[in-house]
Amino acid sequence: MSRRSQQERSRLGRTGSFHVTIAWLLLLTASAGCRQAQGPAHAAESPAVLRVGIGTVTSGTAEAGLQRLRQFLTTEALLTVTSDGRLSPWLADSWSTSADDLTLKIRLRPGVRFHDGSPVDAATVSRTLLSSLPESMGTTYEDIADIQAGADETVTVSLRRPSPFVLEALQFETIRKSPDEPIGTGPFVDSGAVTTNEVRANEAYYLGAPRIERVILNSYPSIRAAWADLLRDRLDMLYEVGSDALESLQNTRQVAVFQYTRDYQSALIFNPRAPVFRQAAVRRALNMAIDRESVIRDALEGRAEISSGPITPHHWAFRADLPGFSYDPQTAARLLQSVPGARSLTFECLVPPDTERLALVVKRQLQAVGVEMNVREASPNEFAQAVASRRFEAVMTEFMGGPTLFKVYGVWHSRGSLVGGLGGPLLDAALDRVRHASTDDEYRGGVADVQRAVVTDPPAIFLAWSRRARAVSRRFEVPAEPDTDVLGTLRLWRPVNGRLLADGRRN
Repeated sequence: MSRRSQQERSRLGRTGSFHVTIAWLLLLTASAGCRQAQGPAHAAESPAVLRVGIGTVTSGTAEAGLQRLRQFLTTEALLTVTSDGRLSPWLADSWSTSADDLTLKIRLRPGVRFHDGSPVDAATVSRTLLSSLPESMGTTYEDIADIQAGADETVTVSLRRPSPFVLEALQFETIRKSPDEPIGTGPFVDSGAVTTNEVRANEAYYLGAPRIERVILNSYPSIRAAWADLLRDRLDMLYEVGSDALESLQNTRQVAVFQYTRDYQSALIFNPRAPVFRQAAVRRALNMAIDRESVIRDALEGRAEISSGPITPHHWAFRADLPGFSYDPQTAARLLQSVPGARSLTFECLVPPDTERLALVVKRQLQAVGVEMNVREASPNEFAQAVASRRFEAVMTEFMGGPTLFKVYGVWHSRGSLVGGLGGPLLDAALDRVRHASTDDEYRGGVADVQRAVVTDPPAIFLAWSRRARAVSRRFEVPAEPDTDVLGTLRLWRPVNGRLLADGRRN
């Protein structure tokens, strides 16, 4: 897997800030409104131009997707992450930890320069981290005592306690020249104009100049509108493929479709303060009432992977023999009958607009065990406000669950920087064990404790890890690996004039 590919899995679709309000907007699977499509450039402009169409699926507005892609193409972080959650150098050349695990030394990759030609040095990186990490790490920043720049282009991080989360947090921190000068190091250079949705190749990029000269980003009011322009040869790439377009695009010779599994999962989250969910036995019963395979088939059109908890099963520290929930409606019904007050269980579930289909499938399965889930659609603002104030019984949404445990901590720990307070004491203790692990074995032990905690005292019904697809004109040669986002190799894409390519892999 290419490093850029790894970086895409860890960073695209996320912002650098963990401010609660922004974080919940990112966790939402729907939002309202976007601009009308800007007139796309015509194919005659240049054979080295990639025209990208961005509409809305479930990742927010087209404008939000446009800004995420723009940031991804122009900025980079110190570290990236592999598909199994292992960290890998990026702008950092290497790192080392002292014997007592309290000193972290990060050596920068030599020869890297910002887009304005200035060097990426230890002083600049240290200032960036000191400015951004306190907010993005939240509570876990307490583990950092100091960050200093060394004369040998090494950044030294002094720790109060061992914490793998410090390194894991660095994959989300894009390095810029300064907050006032948002100049990055990526393979493409931002024009700097807010009204110009175009980036151009960084000819001085330290890994070699991209083969595409310009990327033009066009926002659309819907995926269908962007899809139509792709088929009319007014676009070269569809940023996200909607379910209604997937089959049609897979059957056309002009377009290659690439699918991949994201680090986001859908779940029905319980409010631990709501009386209806106060007893863990009720939450365990509701988990046993759900047939996740049929949820994926009927609500997600088979484009998802079963979820058994907040940690992706592909993570290096996750074991297949850890406990999970099996579909057992008979046991679920008996368990509910045995809990006082749960024999005729009714609760309200808030859902974003485009999650209604998933909610209705879950509703039918809960009805089979005598539980009534009243589905209420909520606007993005109403949804965020209800969650922030804990004025809800249950919510159905999509949230980040990877690629490392740093984000999991932010969502589920009672002092988490993303949402926090959605788990309980048992889950808090397990997450703290991961946070302060000093060896791989200790980390694995913490991961096992996290999974046991969510089975013993479930904070949610974990449903499925989502899959997405991107569509690219076969006029481009696209390096691709199975189940990996092809945006990670965009700097290596090559336009081929005069013929259609047939090497796009379809997963």
